[in-house]
Amino acid sequence: MMDIKSKNKVSSQSIGATNRTKRYVNAVLVLLLLVTSIIACDDSDYDSDAAIPALPLTVADTSVRAAGYGQYRLKTLSGTELNIAVDLSALPSVSSLAVTKTINTEVDESFGTNGVMELPISNGADTYTYDYTALIEDVDQLIGLSFTASDGSNEVTSDLTLIVTVSPRDNIPTKKWAWTGKIWVDGGNAPDLKDCEKDNFFFFNADSTVTVDYGANTAAGDCAFDGFTVYDKWYLTEDEEFFVIESHGLFDPTPVVEQYRVEKFDTDVIQMSIDIDLSVFGLSTEETFLYEYTARQK
Repeated sequence: MMDIKSKNKVSSQSIGATNRTKRYVNAVLVLLLLVTSIIACDDSDYDSDAAIPALPLTVADTSVRAAGYGQYRLKTLSGTELNIAVDLSALPSVSSLAVTKTINTEVDESFGTNGVMELPISNGADTYTYDYTALIEDVDQLIGLSFTASDGSNEVTSDLTLIVTVSPRDNIPTKKWAWTGKIWVDGGNAPDLKDCEKDNFFFFNADSTVTVDYGANTAAGDCAFDGFTVYDKWYLTEDEEFFVIESHGLFDPTPVVEQYRVEKFDTDVIQMSIDIDLSVFGLSTEETFLYEYTARQK
């Protein structure tokens, strides 16, 4: 049988636990109220921006507004031309418009004049379209374009932040490309990449030249003629439908132009197909082969 002292002890423990639970619940409620208050204030501040003069910015007729007064944000790929429409109607008469470029919040002194470019606006114009091409140098940087319009006495500013990632096209020269696949499509999709070709790397350089590392397994067997093709040039057509390689023979200067159809193209893999004349072997004049190259760090 439990004595009175034991009962009192249990009761005291129960009361203590209950008080701790109440304090915990109260603390959680206070925290929730605080978070709710902060969110409510942020929403209120965001909504109130509409009444504050700014320069509305659109890209491809789409608003890219971000939270905050006069703030805009856009993700894009290197090499992309952005047509940024600046709405000047916040001022009754605009006398000047300028754009300042920053990189990681620091003014880019190479842009315009010491980082600032004056834009030629027409008298009475209520919009101005500024064309900016995202550079390969912008990749993985925080790029800011700050637009400031003035009527001589008042200024209105809006800031566009660009997050630029490398495009598949611009990525090509930055990598070395392992030859990872060759399929003879018209031969029943048979794998046709030789063992001595599996250590080959292609470098499609920024100056359009091509260099090849044939690896250690070369100049013998199926790869006895490695180096007999001299690669002159590569390029990707503007519509990215064809990958073209120009070359000539080591002992024959006759130009050879190989036009590959691009089947898959991203920053990791290039797959392209081509028809090869194998009639000399009793096959067709258009035997289709699918090549695959996989990006590796240089």
